[in-house]
Amino acid sequence: MGSLTQSTDGNGADTTEGSGGSGDDSDPESGGTWITMPALSPDTTVAPGQGRADEPGDARVAGTFYGPIQTTFEGITMFRGNASRTYYGQGPVPKNPDILWKFGPMQGGKSEALAYPIGTGWTGQPCVFERDGKTWVVFGAYDFKIHFLDGATGEELLPAFKGGDIFKGSAVADPDGYPLIFMGCADDKWRIIAFDRDEPTELFHLDSNELPRRLWYGDWDSSVVIRNDYAFLGGENSHFYILKLNRGYDAGGKVTVDPKIVLDHPGWTASLLDKLGSKDVSIENSPCLVGDRVYFSNGGGLVQGLDVSATLKELGDGEAPATGQESYPKVFHFWTAGDTDASIVADEEGYLYVCQHSDKRSAVATERYKEMGQIIKLDPRKTGEGEDPVVWSQKTTKLSGGESGVWATACLYKDMVYVPTHGGALLGLDRATGEIVWQKTLTEHAWASCVVVDGTLIVGDTYGVLHAWDVSNTRIDPPTVWEFKVPSGGALESTPAVWKGKIFVGCRDGYFYCFGDR
Repeated sequence: MGSLTQSTDGNGADTTEGSGGSGDDSDPESGGTWITMPALSPDTTVAPGQGRADEPGDARVAGTFYGPIQTTFEGITMFRGNASRTYYGQGPVPKNPDILWKFGPMQGGKSEALAYPIGTGWTGQPCVFERDGKTWVVFGAYDFKIHFLDGATGEELLPAFKGGDIFKGSAVADPDGYPLIFMGCADDKWRIIAFDRDEPTELFHLDSNELPRRLWYGDWDSSVVIRNDYAFLGGENSHFYILKLNRGYDAGGKVTVDPKIVLDHPGWTASLLDKLGSKDVSIENSPCLVGDRVYFSNGGGLVQGLDVSATLKELGDGEAPATGQESYPKVFHFWTAGDTDASIVADEEGYLYVCQHSDKRSAVATERYKEMGQIIKLDPRKTGEGEDPVVWSQKTTKLSGGESGVWATACLYKDMVYVPTHGGALLGLDRATGEIVWQKTLTEHAWASCVVVDGTLIVGDTYGVLHAWDVSNTRIDPPTVWEFKVPSGGALESTPAVWKGKIFVGCRDGYFYCFGDR
């Protein structure tokens, strides 16, 4: 299938249209040069064909491509654990799980984002980390709060932080050990919160009502990536940001930040809006950062890659960070046409796995969406004229009327890709070919993302069932290990976190659960 390209002037305005895949043709980086960075970035890729077929497997080492992003303490500090969205937690996995504790009920007030704000939802994965001899479990919920719980007991370690609307995405704990939580809210603010005080304290926020050129909503669903004191973040205002955080400590030993925006990248082009017949180009997915490239898409299906090698440079005393579009040029640009809420996932060879779903679009966009399929593997190095970055694509089907496609983020395990679909299927795909190796029936509205730990695939469904399948042999239809249904039957929309014999996950019934063996 053909590819589309539009180069831009860096301010969201089209300058050319053609059939390649890169940004500004005058930029020497537009040819798709793949830069290998030094050891400062543990998530650099290897050449195509040089990756191991058994990776990502069950052994994940901190500081390696598929390991956790942090290296000085243990935990799952962000949505899907690392910058390529491929770390799922640490075993053992419970063999006969029961509810060890539950926290709640959690219910919000009048929300601009949701009619019935209760419990937790998409993406909703908690961050779980070891600190001061305790396992911290931190998550945002639909009760307008961020909660700080003891993983052993479910008791509050700190009072909850109160926002102005629901917290819908996934909280992020600072991977370098600073006592900071990063999370966006439907009250139009993305916040940095310190938790080294008697109660969580906001140190900084971005307000989409105050930032320039807001195009769509003001929410912040995206789960930030933190690396080398930079934050990479998308907003539903349709912009992508890079911030220099300038973290430190004051004279009293309390954590400080002094963030500065070094890039404000409009995530759309005039041509894209024309093709869509809509301004719904919000960035709800979480960035995928691999080496010197960051990837994201938007509600209009525009997959983009920026060269962020400037963020890998060690700055001298008093040296200012690089700023502006020229310092962070666009190097990949490909239109898939669907609404891309699922986060892009990368493997160690640099291939991208993109999932999208339907939305109200023009006839041109609808036809492109149908052509592209809903699960797509891309090679972002293919940016030359006449080159097609699509390695393979797979269409998903609807089991009933309404929307189709995928809200869940793809899960890589060995030679497979696991994807739940909105239509109610769980697909096991061959990573190399996109062929469906096996398919299972889930419930419709399957939005939670799979995780695989110790050869066990775990995911929740809309009727409150947490499923576990044995995927140690990736080439067979996996047998059931166990199933556990929460008594309420409430939807498990949130992505679970597996950590040392426990599974932590929130539910739409108003409670947050800890499952494990008794």
